[in-house]
Amino acid sequence: MILLVPEMVLRRTPSREDGVRRSNELRLRAYGAELILRATVLLRLPQLTGVSAAAIFQRFYYRRSLLEFDVRVLAPAALLLACKLEETHRRLRDIVVVFYRLRMRALRSESAAAVGTDKSLYAGIPTSGPSAEDIAELKQAVMVGERHILRELGFVAATLLEHPHKYVLQFVKSLKKTSDWVLCELAQTAWNFLNDATRAPLCCEFQPHEIACAGIFLAARKIGLRLPSEPPWHAVFDTDPAALRRAAAAIAALPTAAALCDGDVVRLLASGGLGVGSAGLCRRNTGNMSPTTTMPLPETPFPLMPFPETPMPMPSPPSDEAGLAGHNGGSGSGDSAAEREETLDAGRIGELLSEEAPPSRSRSGSRSRSRSRSR
Repeated sequence: MILLVPEMVLRRTPSREDGVRRSNELRLRAYGAELILRATVLLRLPQLTGVSAAAIFQRFYYRRSLLEFDVRVLAPAALLLACKLEETHRRLRDIVVVFYRLRMRALRSESAAAVGTDKSLYAGIPTSGPSAEDIAELKQAVMVGERHILRELGFVAATLLEHPHKYVLQFVKSLKKTSDWVLCELAQTAWNFLNDATRAPLCCEFQPHEIACAGIFLAARKIGLRLPSEPPWHAVFDTDPAALRRAAAAIAALPTAAALCDGDVVRLLASGGLGVGSAGLCRRNTGNMSPTTTMPLPETPFPLMPFPETPMPMPSPPSDEAGLAGHNGGSGSGDSAAEREETLDAGRIGELLSEEAPPSRSRSGSRSRSRSRSR
C-alpha cells in the first residue's frame, strides 16, 4: 500500500489551476514518460528504474504546474533520481546527452509537420551532439530539478516506488488452470499494458495491485481468455471490481497520437489559453529557481565595497648620469651652475679663502710617495 493523491487534487491539479486543459496535461505527461522510457533503453537500465522515474515524474506534477517546470528538463531529473534510488547509477553527462539526442531525433521539418507525417530531420543520419556550454547548462538545470523533486515529495520518494510490475507475474502464475504458453502470452500482454500505463498518472490514483489486475483484465480480453469467476479472480487479489474497471478504462483510453517534439510541446501549452512563446515555459515561478530557464543571477553578485584610492608612484631620485649630463650639456649648464652656487654657504667660502696654502715640500713629498705606491 502506498499513499495516493487526494481526490480533490486529482480533479484540480496545479496545471489546471494555471489554465492548462486536461487533454493537454495528459499529453504532456505522456510525452515526459515516453522520453523516460526511451532513455531507459538507450542507457541500458533495468525497466523498473524507468518505471520508478515515470512514477516520480507523474507525482511531481500533482505538486507543481507544467507551466512552472518544463517536462523536457524534469524527465531527466526524475530518471537521475530513480537511478540513485534503484542503485543503477549512470553519469549525469550520459543522461543529459541521451535526452538531448532524443529531442533532436524528434525534430521534424516544416513540410513534414504541415503534412502530419513523423519523418524526422535526422532520419537515417546521426544527430548532432550538444556543445560544452549546452551540456553545462543542461546539467545545472537537471540538478536544480532534482532538488525541487526531492523537496516537493518530502524526501521520501523511495517509499512511493511500489509498482504493478512486481505483482503481475505473481498474479499470472497463480492462474494454473491454463497451459503454460497461454500464461506466457497473458503475462507478456499484461506487461505491455502496464508499460503503457506509466504514461498516465494511474500510480497516483490506484494501488499497484489494482493496476496489475487491470492489466491482466485487458490482456485476457485481448487474447480471448476467460478468467475464473468462482471465486472471482480479482477478489483473490484483494481488488475492488469498481476500481478494476476504472483503472482498465483509464489504460484503454490512453492517447495514441504521434510522438511530440519541442514545437508540439510549446503549441500545447499555448493552446491551454496562455500566450507561451518558444523562449521559455515559465509563467509564475519567478521566486524560485526553475529548470525552464537559466538560473537567475542577482543584480550584484557581491556587495560593492569602497576600494581605497591607489597612491601615485613616488618620483625617482635624479641619477648621477643625469647630473653630469646637465653639467656638461649646452643650454641647461648655466642654470645648473647657478643652482649649485646658490646652495653653497658664503661663510664656508670665506674660510676656504682665508686658509694658507701648505708648503711646497710637503706637496713634492706626497707626490713621490704616491708614485712609489703606484709602482
